[in-house]
Amino acid sequence: SRKFLQGVNEELDLWVTHYAWLHSKYPKDKVTRLQKIMNQNPESPLLEMPDVPNLTYIIEYLLELGTSLASGFGVTPITWTELRSWLELSELQLDSWESNLLISLSRSFCANYTKFDEKDFPTPYVIEEFDRKAASASIGGSLRLLAKRMNKK
Repeated sequence: SRKFLQGVNEELDLWVTHYAWLHSKYPKDKVTRLQKIMNQNPESPLLEMPDVPNLTYIIEYLLELGTSLASGFGVTPITWTELRSWLELSELQLDSWESNLLISLSRSFCANYTKFDEKDFPTPYVIEEFDRKAASASIGGSLRLLAKRMNKK
């Protein structure tokens, strides 16, 4: 149970970290990274979000609740009072671990947003894309070379 929750938290934290990166701005830009990337290349792999199988409902709740509150000092995490009000109005019943997770994810979003905003940080999540044919040819060539060397001995 504890290992499961730790894995859940890590997967969702990566999602929220990437979400914060996308919604922050590059230095001296007036638009978010998300807007800039969408304008330049709507098919960019930078727009891909980490997969969170069986946990999409937590992400949906977080986005409906809001990842943060606006304040005069930037973004601040969702408070327990805000969460309780949202739960009452939405008539949802969450387990305590789900409520704790939503608060934790909001805190993570705010910390990461503050870390990334107006700073030049690489994306926290990258999908590795590669050319399978080229990789296969390279591996095949390496294996043939290795076989030749083995045969010479």
